[in-house]
Amino acid sequence: MISLGRKAVICVLAGVFFSTFLHAQPVSDPYSEGLKQIRAGRWQEGLRTWAAGYAMLDSLRVVDPRIGFGFIEVATAREAKALYQLACEMYNWALSSPNPLAYRTSYTQELRRLQPILDPEQFTRWQNMLAAGDTLFLAELREFWRDKDPTPTTPITNERLLEHWERIAYARRHFNKGRNTVYGTDDRGLIYVKYGLPDIQDVGRLGTNRLVFKRWTDVLLQYHRFTRQDAERFIQFIDRYNTFPEYEIWIYRQFDTDEPIFYLFGRRNGTGSFGLRNGVEDFIPDIAFRRTTGRYNLLPGAILQTVYYGELSHFSNYFADRLRELEQAWESFERSGMYSASRSYFRTIRSRFVSLEKSHAKRYPLPDDYSTFDDDLATVNMTIQPIRRLDPQNRPQLAVVVVSSTSFSGERATSEVAADSPPHRLVHSLRIFRKDTADYDELQDHLKNTASGISTFYAAHDSSITEMQTIAEVFSLNPDGAPEAVFSRHPAEPPLTGYNEIRFPIDPPLNPDPDSLELSDLVIGSLRSQDTPEQQLPFPVVPAIDFWQAENLMVYLEIYHLFFDENSRSRFTIELEVARLRGLRKKKKEMISLSHSYERTDRTASEYFGVDISNLPPGEYELTVTVKDAVSGQQKSRDTRFKILTPGEMDRG
Repeated sequence: MISLGRKAVICVLAGVFFSTFLHAQPVSDPYSEGLKQIRAGRWQEGLRTWAAGYAMLDSLRVVDPRIGFGFIEVATAREAKALYQLACEMYNWALSSPNPLAYRTSYTQELRRLQPILDPEQFTRWQNMLAAGDTLFLAELREFWRDKDPTPTTPITNERLLEHWERIAYARRHFNKGRNTVYGTDDRGLIYVKYGLPDIQDVGRLGTNRLVFKRWTDVLLQYHRFTRQDAERFIQFIDRYNTFPEYEIWIYRQFDTDEPIFYLFGRRNGTGSFGLRNGVEDFIPDIAFRRTTGRYNLLPGAILQTVYYGELSHFSNYFADRLRELEQAWESFERSGMYSASRSYFRTIRSRFVSLEKSHAKRYPLPDDYSTFDDDLATVNMTIQPIRRLDPQNRPQLAVVVVSSTSFSGERATSEVAADSPPHRLVHSLRIFRKDTADYDELQDHLKNTASGISTFYAAHDSSITEMQTIAEVFSLNPDGAPEAVFSRHPAEPPLTGYNEIRFPIDPPLNPDPDSLELSDLVIGSLRSQDTPEQQLPFPVVPAIDFWQAENLMVYLEIYHLFFDENSRSRFTIELEVARLRGLRKKKKEMISLSHSYERTDRTASEYFGVDISNLPPGEYELTVTVKDAVSGQQKSRDTRFKILTPGEMDRG
């Protein structure tokens, strides 16, 4: 919900965009009134009515999801980009109802619109939650879209949500050979909403090239009593079952699979309803494998199989492999005489091909959806280190250090911080997830010093915290300043050029019992430079997990609840061991062992020291630090892993 003051701002800004907005009279049912205007062709007037209804209802803390869903649907269908920020806000408002059962039909329709981009188990779970009136369904749906937002630190506009609705609008305009989907489109609409346009899209008809049938007539003309007239009758017999089926093939190359993924559309047997087909076999009538070409004992279906697979073989190895198998069978029969062509053999091939086609779509675990933003963004180099510790009041605390830069990794890796490149803004975010809730707490740091790229987030640590997520975003800034968005109280968001995120579990809090020795988690990395602001990194170690052989590995830890001796001094020993990890089971081989003794006047201590790793070969290692309290006899250990890079990995880094 947003406050009355903010709603007043919306009304004023709406009046700037719609000259007659402020003169609109309140209506008792803004959804029905707006829908009537839109159906009459006055879509701008309808959106004005819905925007006013949104302002009024939300000020009363009332939610009508029909208005939120309808507004984003019409705004994207009309490509009214000036309204996109408001459309996203109204959509999120539609998901904030305290009673989803009051508008069960609207939420059911929205869930069905989302089904193509959902995991089937997730869809079923939300369906059951909605039926039970569980409000957690709406909270999880909000989280679903937040997770997909390519600019999560600028939540006013969710580009992925808008892309989803723009795809629905595009599908409705272009894929209308049927109306069998939730979007009122044919099956192409479902695939388009999931994955967008394919890399290759081809349309045609199978079996229209008469010359390809000449192969069989040429072979049969070699046989006794097979005349030219017989050849003509042979072609006519094949034509009874050749419906010249229309096909459309879509090929996607962006998935991490052995070969491109294809989708084949057409009409079953060439005459049924247009839709997604399992494969070529759907285009051939079953009767073509039951009837033979008279005394020559040939199945017309087997011949059509060979022709159809041949015409599609250049699109995918899948079709080429099937064609190769069929051609080998025909060549074998040609050598032994076509009279020996076995009907049962080709019927067996047909049965096996049908089975292969049904299972081919399940061959690869494809994502539930694919966004153009997945390709457009470069990957930001990011290192994180979550550190469990106790604060000065002896309360469990989490400190999460995030280190990233505006230089990108991967295919788009460039020197983005070059002198002639446009200025950038670096934003770090930390999301905190808790038990039994789909919502999360979020902290942000808009870095002024993008060169250091360091943020440290602090959070009270209790047992309800289960996971955290760090996000790094790089925005390209216009030196003249970003333009203001039209019809919005927010400035236009700058373009996002780089992104990365890491989600990780959190171990239980440290023990605050003053009678129990306790250690913070280890911080490993390189020594902090004098240029690093202390408030950005309160530890003397810049976190890292990958090292060069020439480097010193720096270690930092905090020790709590040390015991005093009779002279009011604490005495303890720190033992350090570095072991190399080898094999699948990560067997350990000790490489370094060190021990240091300390004496302090406090019950807490902060220690950091260097470890010479210059003589260690590249590979994976485990560092274990054990603290032994000489007064109480208690001891505690912490461990972490790191990697020494090979020369090749150093070059790529």
